Amino acid sequence: MTTRRIALFKEGIDLELLSSGGGASEVSLQVKPSHMNAVGVLHGGAVFTLVDSGMACAIMELLRQGETCVSIEIKVQNVAPVREGTLVASSVVLHKGRTIAHVESEVRTAQGRLVAKGMGTFFVRTPVTARGEPRGS
Repeated sequence: MTTRRIALFKEGIDLELLSSGGGASEVSLQVKPSHMNAVGVLHGGAVFTLVDSGMACAIMELLRQGETCVSIEIKVQNVAPVREGTLVASSVVLHKGRTIAHVESEVRTAQGRLVAKGMGTFFVRTPVTARGEPRGS
């Protein structure tokens, strides 16, 4: 079996937080040639990273002191190919309970064209000490 290196995202994926507050966020990505897949369109992993980061930024605004969150499941539906430009993921928390949060995200070009939609479920963790329980119990 022959192996070969797959060099994706060698320049990294630099995201910019444009706004956040009240359970919503906007995060942008400037598309670079190094973000392209083998057929010349934006790699799905770059879109997923933008959606995941936007969702996390939206949830972070709603967490209480000591709470953290991690994704349980994220689904991204790619609607249209992207070859260049700036993308903005607009994310909003639909519901945050004691241990689970549900988030929705839309990714659009600077011209407003929808290129992807995402739905995510996140686990909200409160440390034992923050719940008033003694350590080690």
